[in-house]
Amino acid sequence: MVKNIKLGLVFGGLILVLIAVFVMGAGIDSVSLVTPANDSWTTGTNETIAFVFNYTGENASASCELFFNDTAYGLNVSTLNATSTTLYGNATIAEGTDVAWYINCTNGSTVMSDVWYLNVDRTNPAILTVYPTATNYTTAPTAFNFSYTEANCDKVWYSNDSGATNYSVQACTSNFTSMVAAEDSNTWIVYMNDSAGNENSSSVTFVYDTTDPVASASCSPSSVTSGTSVTCTCSGTDSGSGINSSLTTAGSTVTTSATGTFSYTCSVTDNVGNTDTDSASYVVSSSTSSSGSTTANFWTKGTHIVSDEQFKEGFTRQLLAKQRFQIQVDSEEHHVGVIEMTATTATVNISSDPQQVVLSVGDEEKFEVSGDNYYDILVKLNSIEDDEANVTIQLINEEISEEINVGESDVVGEEDVSVDDGTDEGYMVWIIIGVVIVGVIVTVVIFMKKKGVF
Repeated sequence: MVKNIKLGLVFGGLILVLIAVFVMGAGIDSVSLVTPANDSWTTGTNETIAFVFNYTGENASASCELFFNDTAYGLNVSTLNATSTTLYGNATIAEGTDVAWYINCTNGSTVMSDVWYLNVDRTNPAILTVYPTATNYTTAPTAFNFSYTEANCDKVWYSNDSGATNYSVQACTSNFTSMVAAEDSNTWIVYMNDSAGNENSSSVTFVYDTTDPVASASCSPSSVTSGTSVTCTCSGTDSGSGINSSLTTAGSTVTTSATGTFSYTCSVTDNVGNTDTDSASYVVSSSTSSSGSTTANFWTKGTHIVSDEQFKEGFTRQLLAKQRFQIQVDSEEHHVGVIEMTATTATVNISSDPQQVVLSVGDEEKFEVSGDNYYDILVKLNSIEDDEANVTIQLINEEISEEINVGESDVVGEEDVSVDDGTDEGYMVWIIIGVVIVGVIVTVVIFMKKKGVF
């Protein structure tokens, strides 16, 4: 009997122990993490990063705490069962990668969640353009180089139109190749972002300029008497790098102490070294009277000097009526000028070997001035707009295949300006009228003889 009682007490004690263990372990079953996702990135601070988790157990609530690298960062003593709960850090979470975080929930016993990792980066990349630099170029840059400091670089890209369009998104590198620079001003921008989404950029503005400036020389008045004043000016324009004013110079001085025709030369240079020249002429006479026009007097709008290299490659410029080019063929000076123009035609004069032709827009003509049966000068009329003729001239060496006579009475030579007055055509009309009259007289005489009048 006593033995049975002892066995009953032992058995009952075991049951009580099992019940106690069950009761103590039944309070919390699990803690599961929701966000931020494992191994994700954030730019947030402690008060903006939401750490979401779920406590699941038989108790209605539990006390749950947030840990970072085993340091407590926030507590919720009334976390509800089976309900998504959010905790925020109550102190600054340091920047870095693989920051370990987890949740501990307690109600009679403590259950720990899995450990997830968070990467914290609040710093923008540091990026700086290296090439091209903010200067002027005559050779187009084809590379875009930059430097940067960023441990977690994600990607880079660029814009070559001041940010209007983005190009070439790629993994982190230190340069872009095969770049294309536009004539005149360029703004190139390089962009970079990191794995957390922080972004930064750097830009450079430079000028690519291969276009010559336009020089402009003028003298007023263009005809004076000896000892009076003439004012000549030298200026220039340039749409690219701009005119270098310190290199805008006059190649000749103005004088009226002697009589004759004088040339005033103007030279301008832009900020990358491209140059252009222009010239204007003025006449100094001994008295105010004039015996007639001369070629120098006629070209009142000036003379533009074309270099040998420009002439060889082909040179294009706007010309006004009474304005001309000065060129050299076989070391001899010649001129190509526009005498007059209409809306669609221009009368072009070649001297000192006087020749003249009327060109319509789009026409071109070849001229021989060296006496070797080879054409030397090509002249093309490209367009006429705002009383200016767009004319191209070029040095050529092309054998003349057939004889072409240009009337020398209709050209501006070295001494006079003449315009075709149609005299030859008038002579032909009178010759025809004379032949008709003679024929009528002969017919009448024959008729009267037959009738016996004579």
